[in-house]
Amino acid sequence: IKKDSRKAMPMKTIQNHLKNPSLSKLLNRASILAHANRQLQDLLPQALRPHCVLANFDEHQILIATASAVYISPLMAMQAWLHQNLKAFH
Repeated sequence: IKKDSRKAMPMKTIQNHLKNPSLSKLLNRASILAHANRQLQDLLPQALRPHCVLANFDEHQILIATASAVYISPLMAMQAWLHQNLKAFH
């Protein structure tokens, strides 16, 4: 068993980093994307769920990343429906 030689970051240091407005904004965006990805996963057919992830979105577009180009065709066939149902989070 290999022992991790890195020292744990003191809680005070972590709290100081979390006060950084840039980091706070980044963490907030990551949380929003994670929530939106869970919504996407709920909408996708079971067969696509392990292969697709919501990569980004804004008020004009939704970016879904896939593990392979094979999954693009089913997503394109669902494009209008997904756009309609994903409007709730953007």
